[in-house]
Amino acid sequence: MSKMLSGVPLGSKPDDPGKSEREIDEAIENARNLNKLKGHLDQVTCVVPCQNERLLASGSVDGKIIIWRLASYTQDCLLEGHSGKVRCLEVINNFLVSGSDDGTAIIWQLKKRSQETVFRGHEAGIRCLKMLEEGYLVTGSYDKTVRLWNLNQDSESKVLAVHGEPVKCLALTKSMKYVVSGSSDKTIIIWDLQKSLHKATLTGHSGKVRGLEFTGDERHLVSVSDDKTARVWSMESFQEHSVLRGHTEAVRCLKIIPSSSYVATGSLDKTVILWDLAGGEETVLKGHSNRILSMEVLEKGKYLASGSRDSDIILWDLRKKELKTVLKGHSAGVECLTSVEKGKTLISGAWDTNIRIWNLYPPVQKEIVIQNHSSKVNCLLNFGRYLASASADSTISIWSIDEMRCVGTLEGHQKAIKSLALAKENLLASGSSDGTVRLWNVEAKQEEAVLEGHSGKVWCLAPINDKYLASGGHDKTVRIWNLFELSQEAVLEGHSGPVWCLELFRENLASASWDGTIVIWSLRTLTLETVFRGHLSVVRCIKVIAEDNYLVSGSSDGTLRLWNLNSRELDTVLEGHTEEVNVIEPIRGGKYLASGSDDKSVIVWNLDQRKELFRLEGHTNWVRNLATFGEGKYLASGAWDNTVRIWDLESAKEVSLLESHSETIWSLKVIGDEEYLASGSWDKTIRLTGLRSVYSGIISRVSGEWELSYFVLFQNLISKNTKDYFEQFNSFSILPYRVNLLHIFAYYDNSTMLSKALKENCDFILTSNKRSPISLAIQKNSLISLNILLEHITEMKNSYQQDNIFAKSGEDLESILSSNSEFIPQFCKAMIIKFEPKIVHFPKRLPYYFSTNSPISSISDITSDSGVQESLDTSKSLVKGHSRLKFNFFEGSENSIAILRALVETERTEALRTEFVQALVGYKWNKFFRIIATFAFIDILDLITLIGIVFFNDEFILQILTILLLVFNMIFFMIEVLQFVSLGKKYFRDLQNYIDLLKIFGCFSFGTYVLVDGFGITNSSHWLTFLVTLLSFLQSLVIFQVFDQTRHYIGLIEAVTVDIVPFFVILIYFVLGYCTVMATTNDLNFVDSFKGAYELILGDFDTSNMSDLQWLIFFFGAIFNVIMTLNLLISIISESFDKISFTSKEAETRTRMELILEVEECMFWNRQKGIPTYLYLLKEYEGEEETSWESRIRKLFDFTYEIRNTINKRFDALNQELTAQKSASEKQMQELQQKLQEITQILTS
Repeated sequence: MSKMLSGVPLGSKPDDPGKSEREIDEAIENARNLNKLKGHLDQVTCVVPCQNERLLASGSVDGKIIIWRLASYTQDCLLEGHSGKVRCLEVINNFLVSGSDDGTAIIWQLKKRSQETVFRGHEAGIRCLKMLEEGYLVTGSYDKTVRLWNLNQDSESKVLAVHGEPVKCLALTKSMKYVVSGSSDKTIIIWDLQKSLHKATLTGHSGKVRGLEFTGDERHLVSVSDDKTARVWSMESFQEHSVLRGHTEAVRCLKIIPSSSYVATGSLDKTVILWDLAGGEETVLKGHSNRILSMEVLEKGKYLASGSRDSDIILWDLRKKELKTVLKGHSAGVECLTSVEKGKTLISGAWDTNIRIWNLYPPVQKEIVIQNHSSKVNCLLNFGRYLASASADSTISIWSIDEMRCVGTLEGHQKAIKSLALAKENLLASGSSDGTVRLWNVEAKQEEAVLEGHSGKVWCLAPINDKYLASGGHDKTVRIWNLFELSQEAVLEGHSGPVWCLELFRENLASASWDGTIVIWSLRTLTLETVFRGHLSVVRCIKVIAEDNYLVSGSSDGTLRLWNLNSRELDTVLEGHTEEVNVIEPIRGGKYLASGSDDKSVIVWNLDQRKELFRLEGHTNWVRNLATFGEGKYLASGAWDNTVRIWDLESAKEVSLLESHSETIWSLKVIGDEEYLASGSWDKTIRLTGLRSVYSGIISRVSGEWELSYFVLFQNLISKNTKDYFEQFNSFSILPYRVNLLHIFAYYDNSTMLSKALKENCDFILTSNKRSPISLAIQKNSLISLNILLEHITEMKNSYQQDNIFAKSGEDLESILSSNSEFIPQFCKAMIIKFEPKIVHFPKRLPYYFSTNSPISSISDITSDSGVQESLDTSKSLVKGHSRLKFNFFEGSENSIAILRALVETERTEALRTEFVQALVGYKWNKFFRIIATFAFIDILDLITLIGIVFFNDEFILQILTILLLVFNMIFFMIEVLQFVSLGKKYFRDLQNYIDLLKIFGCFSFGTYVLVDGFGITNSSHWLTFLVTLLSFLQSLVIFQVFDQTRHYIGLIEAVTVDIVPFFVILIYFVLGYCTVMATTNDLNFVDSFKGAYELILGDFDTSNMSDLQWLIFFFGAIFNVIMTLNLLISIISESFDKISFTSKEAETRTRMELILEVEECMFWNRQKGIPTYLYLLKEYEGEEETSWESRIRKLFDFTYEIRNTINKRFDALNQELTAQKSASEKQMQELQQKLQEITQILTS
C-alpha cells in the first residue's frame, strides 16, 4: 500500500474536484477506444480497404455498408441498398462490390459514393464473390450456384457451376484463368474462365469445404474443411497432392504465406497450424481460448494475425514460430481481418459491431504536398484554419487546412510578392516588388484596395491595430496606412538603407534596415524616438521579447544584440556565429532564443544568462527559417540545402529530417494548432508535415524493428500489464485531453513505471485542464509518486529541460510546499537560478528583491526605483538570481497566503534556509516592514500607557492615559475583527488570537473600571490590573520579533521555555521531597516548609538553629536542589542555545513569515488579485566558501543527507534487480516444469 500525504494539500485545485479525475478516465477510455470505428448496429462480417487505402469499406449483419476515412478514423458515408445481411465485399479500381443475403450483388461508385448497378439472379443469399479486372464478377450463393456477371452489360448472369449444397468459398488465379468454388457438398469445382468450360471436380473431403487459396506459384490449390483436414491439390493433374492432418476439430480459415512454402490454417480446436508444404513439417500455435474465426498475413509473411471467438487477436511471429503479442479491444468474436500499408496496419471487424485499427508501428503522418503556384513560394501566413501562400508568380493562394485544398487565388500584383500580414479580421495585406500594398477580403476572395506610395519593393508589413498598418520598403521609408480611409497616414524617414523588417511593441514601432541601424518610432506622434547603432552590417531580423522589455537583433556582421527598451541602451552583444545571422526565433517568452546563420548552424541562447546554451549542426547550407512548437520543446529549421530538420531542444538532438523539397526552403510555419509544419520552397510547392499522429507523437525516424504493437503496449502500460517502457512513447499524448503516460502513472500511483518513464525523458506536459503529473500525484495523495517526480526534476542536469518542467509547475507550487515530501528542500533550492557575479554600479541597499513578468532582466531595469534607500558604496560584485517559474505572490492574494501558510506549517524546515524562501520572505518583509513596525510602535505606546496608569496617580494624566489605552485597544480589536472576517472559523485555530482577545477585553474592562472608579487602582481592582498587565506584556513580546536585533533572543526564550519544562518537573519533585522530609523534624506547615525549600535554591537559608538531623537533610538538599539542579539548568539553557543557534535562520524566517501572513490575511480585498510573475534577487557576492561553524555543520548535515539518499537509491535498485531475477527464475522454473510434463505425457502415451 502506497504512503499517503500528510494533511490536505493547500495548493491550487480544480474548481470541480472530480474534473481532473474525469479528464484522466476519459482520456484513458479514449485511448482504449482510439482505434475503434463504431457505426454498425450489428455484427461486422467483412472489411476491405479501397481507394489506395485511404478508405475502408465494412459490411454488417445490419445490411449496411459504411465507408470510413482511415486518416481520421471517421465515417465518410453510409451505403444503403441491401435488404439482408452483407456477407462479402470486393474492390477493384474505383468500384466496390457487395454481396448480401438478399440475393443481390451491388456495384458502388466510390468517387460518387453512389449505387451503380444491382445484379439480381440468385435465388438465395450471396456468400462469396470475386472481381475480375476484365469487368466480370463471380458470385457464389446459398442457392448452390456460381454465376459469372458482365459488369459492362446489364444482362443476366451465366451459371458456371452447380453444387449440391450452398457455395461457401471462391478462389481466383492471378491470371484470371481459373475460378474455383467450394461447397457444403464437400466438393470443389474448377472452371476455366478463358475457355468457359468446366475443368474438374475435386472430391476427397468428408465435410463442408470452408476455404480455398492458391499457392504463390499457382501450381497448387489448398482447401480446408469441416473434416478437420487441409488438402493440397495439383493444378496440373487436378488430383489430390497431399492431406494435412493435425487439427482435432473443423478447419475454418486458411492463409498462404507469401514467398515461402508455408500454409496457415485455423480451426475450431482453438489452434493455428503452420504447415511446410515443402518439408512436411507442422507447427502448432497455441494461445487462443476459443475457435479461430479469421486470419491475415502481415508484412509479406513476417507475421500472422489470427482472430478468435475469444475476442482476442494474436500476432504470431512466423520466423520464430511463436506468439508475438495479444491485441485486446474487442468484446466479441473477431469475424474478419485485413491489412493496409503493406501489412503494417491491421484492421479487424467483430461481432461486437465495432471495427478496430491496429498500427503495428509508431504512427507517422504522411507528408501532404499542395501546389498552385507557377513560381517560387516566398512567404506563408497562417490565420485560423487557413494558410496563405505568396509567390514570385505575383499571386496569393488561400488553402483550407481542413480540406487540404486551395479555396481561392488572389491576383492583382504585377511582380513577386515579398510579404504577407493579416491586417485585421478577414483582411489580408500583401507587399510586392511592384511597390504596392494590397488589401484582400479573405471571405470574398477579392481585392479591397491598392495602397500606393513606396517607390520600390515592399519588404515587410506590420499590423498596428484594426485601423492602421505599417509597411517597410526598399525606398528606405516606413509608411503608415489608414485602413478605414484606405490612404497613407504618414511617411517615416530616418533610415539610409532599405527597411527589411518591422516589430510592434507598446505604442512604438521598431524598424531594421540595411544601414545597420534599428529605429524606434513613436506611434502617438509618428516621430523618431531612438536609433540603435552598433551593428556593422545589415540588420536582417529583429524580435521584441520579454513582455516588450527587450529587443533582439540579428545582423550580417554575425552578431546578435540585446537592446533594453526601457533604458533604450545596448544590453549585450551575443557572439557565436561566424557568418550572417538570418533569422531569430524567441522560445518560452524570450528566456531563450534560437538563431540561424549562413554558417549552417543554429544556436540556442540563454538570454537570461546572456550566453550560448548549445549549438545545433547538421545543415549543409544557409539556415534561413526557424519555427518552434511543442511548448518550446521542438524547433524546426529550414535551409538552403533543401531540407527541414526538427530538433529536440531538451536533448539538443535532431529527431527528424525532411528531405522532400528539391529547391531552397524560403518559409516555414507551424499551422493549425500545431497540427502541421508548412514549408514553402522555390520548387513551387508547399509541403505539410504532420506534427501529430494518433497520440500526437513528434514525427521521428524509427531505427530497428518495432517489437510490439504500439497500441497494445500503450494499453498494457495503462493497465499495468507490463513492466517494460519504450522511449517511443515519450512524446505521445491522448488528444484532445493532452494526457500522457506521466499523468497516467502518477494518477494510478504506478511508481515503478513513473520512474522508468522519467528516466526515458517522457515529456512533462500539462493536460488540457492545466494539470501536471505533480498535481495529479498530490491529488491522489501519493507521496511515493510525488517524491519520484520532485527528485527527478530537482536533480536534472539539463537546465533547458529543467526550466521547462519548472515553468509548468507554477500552478502546483502551493500543493508541493503543502505536502510532506522529503524533496521540498531540494525543490526550493532548485527554484532559484543564480548567475555569475559581476562588478556593477548599483546604488541600492542589498539584498534587493523585485518582481517582473519578464523572464530576463538587467540591473538598469531597477536602478530607477526610487523607493529603495541608496547605499553608500555603489561599486559592488553582485550576484543576480530569479525564480525558475512564475507564481502569484501578490500581497493578500489567495496564492500568496497559501504559499506562506504552507511554508510556515512545513515539517521540512531545511526549505526555510533556501535562497528561494529567503528571497520570497525578504521581498515581502520589505513590502510590509513599515506596516508591521507601525503596529509594533502602537503596541509599545499601549504598553507605555498601561505602565503610566499603574504608576501615576494624577487624575488628569490617568484620564488621558485611560482614554489612550481604550483607543489603542479599539485599533487592536478592529484588526482582530478584520482577521476574523478574512479567516472565518480558521481564526479560532490559533491560540495567539485567544490571548489577543483576552488582552483586548481585559484592557476594555480595566479602562472602564478605572474611569468609573474615579481614576485610581483600588485593592478590589488589583487582580484585574495584574491580569491585564500580564497579558499585555506577554502579547507585546511580538514587538521584539519585528526587529532583527531582538528576534533571535525571543526565539531562544521560547526554545528554553519548551526544553525546561521537564527540568521543572524534576525540580518540583526535589523541592517537595526536601520540604516534606524537613517538615518531619519541625512543626512547620506545608507552605512555610515549601518556602524554606525554595529559598534554599535561591541561597537564602538559616542553619543556626538546625539540629544534627536537620543538618544532614540540609546537606543532601543543598547537593540535589542547589548544586545539581542549577548546573543542570545551565546545561539545558546552553544546549537550547546551541540548538536554536543551529536552526536560528529557519526560526527567524518562520517568525517573519508569521508576521507577514498575519498582515496578508487581513487584506481580503486582494484575494483575487495578482498575476504570476518572476521573483528576482540581487545580493552581494560573498565568495564560495563559508567558514562559520554553523555553515560547516550545515554542510556536514547536507553531506550526510546525500549519502543516505544514495544508499537508499542503491538499495532500491538492488531490490528491484533481485525481484526481476526472482521473477525470471520462477518463469524459467515454470517453463522447465511444463517441458517435463510434456515429456512425461509423451513417455506415458
